[in-house]
Amino acid sequence: MTDATSNLEIIKGGVTFAPVFAAIHQDCFDESWSEKALVDLLAMPGAFSFVAVEEDQPVGFILCRVGGEESEVITVGVLRNNQRQGVALQLLEQGKKEARKRGASEVILEVAENNKAALGLYLKQGFTQVGLRKKYYKQANNEPIDALILKSTLS
Repeated sequence: MTDATSNLEIIKGGVTFAPVFAAIHQDCFDESWSEKALVDLLAMPGAFSFVAVEEDQPVGFILCRVGGEESEVITVGVLRNNQRQGVALQLLEQGKKEARKRGASEVILEVAENNKAALGLYLKQGFTQVGLRKKYYKQANNEPIDALILKSTLS
C-alpha cells in the first residue's frame, strides 16, 4: 500500500525485522522492548506485522495478533522525527485490514493515558475505552502510569 501524498510504503514485516523494530521501539518509548522480546512476540501463533518505509528507510511498525474473533494491537511505533505525519494511521489501517482477513471482528489495544497523540488517533478511529490497567507502564522518571484499554469493532 502506498500513500499517494508521500513516499510512504507499508510492507509486510516478520521476525527478520526484529532488530529494526527494537531500534524504533527504543526511539518511541521510555520502556522499550528488546530484540529478543520482539522475536518472541513475532513468533507467537496469529502474530503479524507491517513496516512503514520512507525512501528505503523503516520509520515505523505495527505488531498485532489474531486469536479467534479478537485482534490485539500489541504495539505501534513511529520514529519521533516521523510522528504526526499519518504513519501510525496507515499502519493501524493495514493492521485492521489484515485482522479482518484473518477473521477478527474486533480489535483491542492498550495506550498510556498520557500519550495524547496516540489516544487522539485511536478515538478518531472509533476506539472506546473498555478498561484500565493501573500503573501498567513506567515513564522515563520511573513513575508508573495507567494504561487505557481500548476496543473497536472491525467493519
